[in-house]
Amino acid sequence: MDDTVALARELKASGADLIDCSSGGIAGAATAAQVTRSLGFQVPFAERVRKEAGIPSMAVGLILEAQQAEAILENGQADLIAVGRQSQYDPNIAHHWAHDLGINSRFEDWSPEYGWWLEKRIRTMQGFATPTGMVTRSAQDP
Repeated sequence: MDDTVALARELKASGADLIDCSSGGIAGAATAAQVTRSLGFQVPFAERVRKEAGIPSMAVGLILEAQQAEAILENGQADLIAVGRQSQYDPNIAHHWAHDLGINSRFEDWSPEYGWWLEKRIRTMQGFATPTGMVTRSAQDP
C-alpha cells in the first residue's frame, strides 16, 4: 500500500483524475493480492489512497447493495463505486439500487415500454414485496 500511495501521488501530479483501487483477481492467486474476501474488502485501499495521495478514488470488492455503496461514499472512503460481478448477476443493478435508495421509485428512468409495466407490477406486489421483488411477507399472510 505504501507503493500504491506513492504511485497515486505521481499519477496525480501527471494529471490523473482518479485511482481505481483493486488488488487484482482477474486470473486467480497469481495476480490477486492475498486479501481475505468479505463485504467491501477493498474499500480500505480506496480510502487510504484518497486520504494519503489526495486524489479521488474508486472502491471495488464485494459491494453488493445500494446502502453499502452509499455508506462508503457518505463516509468519505471513496468518491466512486465500481460494481463488477454483481452487475453481471444483475444487469439492471443501477435501476434496482435507485429503487433501494428511494430514487426512480416509479420506474420513470426506464424506457416507457418497460417502465409502464414495471410500475404496474409494483401496485400488484404492494404489501408483500419490494419494488425489486424481495418478498417481505407471504402473499397469503393476512
